Amino acid sequence: MNQSLLTKDLAPEEFKDYYFLKEELKDFCRSEGLKISGSKGDLEKRILHYLSTGEELKEQDIKEYSSQTSSEINLNR
Repeated sequence: MNQSLLTKDLAPEEFKDYYFLKEELKDFCRSEGLKISGSKGDLEKRILHYLSTGEELKEQDIKEYSSQTSSEINLNR
């Protein structure tokens, strides 16, 4: 099995370029001590914030952070 591209060294812009399974997102969150609950979208927001700031996204901030990020899927890479 190939090593996951999802590491704490992945740039936030690159994270947006890839498709990850929910289980991969949960595994990353576990390894970094982040919460693993919620939808796939919640996990993506948590990870994107973590990759951008190095800090855990507080749960009350998920809705606010959601309005600041785009969930557009782009197949052109």
